[in-house]
Amino acid sequence: MQRGRRSRENEASYRNEIRRSFLTQGLLFLHMSVQEKHLSKVLIFQTLSRFLVLGLSFFTAPVFTRLLSPADYGQLATYHAWISFVGIFIGLRTYDSLALARVKYSAAEFDKYSSSSMSISFLSFVAVFPLSYIFRKELGRLLNFPDFLVPLI
Repeated sequence: MQRGRRSRENEASYRNEIRRSFLTQGLLFLHMSVQEKHLSKVLIFQTLSRFLVLGLSFFTAPVFTRLLSPADYGQLATYHAWISFVGIFIGLRTYDSLALARVKYSAAEFDKYSSSSMSISFLSFVAVFPLSYIFRKELGRLLNFPDFLVPLI
């Protein structure tokens, strides 16, 4: 009789274990789908914001061409190109990783990550800005810009 009782207990514990396993797997699946939904929202927002930024320059181009002479517009376009190029080195493009980190890490880990990311960008700026200010005349002659614009790049 004890054998029958033990097998029933084992069978009951086995069934409970299977139920817990399915419940755990179901919660993991639910959690993954929430993360995937959040990721898709982040990607859609990032794509739309990128189009908005690029669209602003597209729509303001006719305004600038009417207000500025061709030489001034060429200098403005060159200035924007230099800003884009130098911005890669000053900011180190750490902001691009924040959207993925928001999805990948928990709230506390994301706060640490974003803080580190901003610190790295700031330290890079602190290293480059004094150099651009000290050598503004030489860089201004090299880039064909007025001296006061060079540190603003």
